[in-house]
Amino acid sequence: MLRYGFAVGVLALMIGCSSVDHVFTGSGNVVQLNSSISTHLSDLKAYSIAKNENSIIDIEKGSQRLNAYGVDSRVAVYQLPANTSLFKLTLRSYYSATLFAPSALVVDSHGNILAEIANSEFEYKPASLLQTYRQEAQTRVSVSESDGPVYVVMYTTALDKRGKSSIWVRQESSTGTEEVQIQHSDTGRVSLEFDALSQSDTVIISDDNGLELKTIEYTTNKVENLFDSLRSKIKAGDTEAALDLVDQIQKL
Repeated sequence: MLRYGFAVGVLALMIGCSSVDHVFTGSGNVVQLNSSISTHLSDLKAYSIAKNENSIIDIEKGSQRLNAYGVDSRVAVYQLPANTSLFKLTLRSYYSATLFAPSALVVDSHGNILAEIANSEFEYKPASLLQTYRQEAQTRVSVSESDGPVYVVMYTTALDKRGKSSIWVRQESSTGTEEVQIQHSDTGRVSLEFDALSQSDTVIISDDNGLELKTIEYTTNKVENLFDSLRSKIKAGDTEAALDLVDQIQKL
């Protein structure tokens, strides 16, 4: 297989300006305060966020509440930009003395539910260089009518609020780890990070006949996963692994 050169093109997202109703805490994170219980999503404060930024909201005792869509919880609400047909979302909730055990809804500007992410889909992640202990979930969301913004609502359920989760921390006196039980709560710190993708990627390959431009549509999870892996290998500088993935894409 000839693999002399390649490039991956991803549609760039241009984010327009929008007004945001939010209150900042002293730490710089967002708190969405509201003394009443809202029965409509439109009554809530939505935090407009930028692509590829990990945007943190603190959910506190005075935070806004939603009683709709089967949700009865304090919530964090994010607003994603309009005119985008495919989002990749990374949702996080951070461990402290307690944990806000999250679930999430993705809702379009017409109030239609695009995706539901249950707490069972969140995985425990240990502390790393850039992130502390957390629960994390990733999902892709397609938007059929991309004329308006998309909202992500992070909440907890009555059942999850009463539960516990475990983290494993390094023992001071040894190289081993110790399991620590963390009580769930209806308050805590959550974050959302998103990438806006086109529903296709372009690969440029080179052979004896010159350059060939090939566009691959996302029609299956297999194709999505191949391009996710390719982006990761390019970012990590693993050229050989990236070229192997290009070979797989050429066969599609």
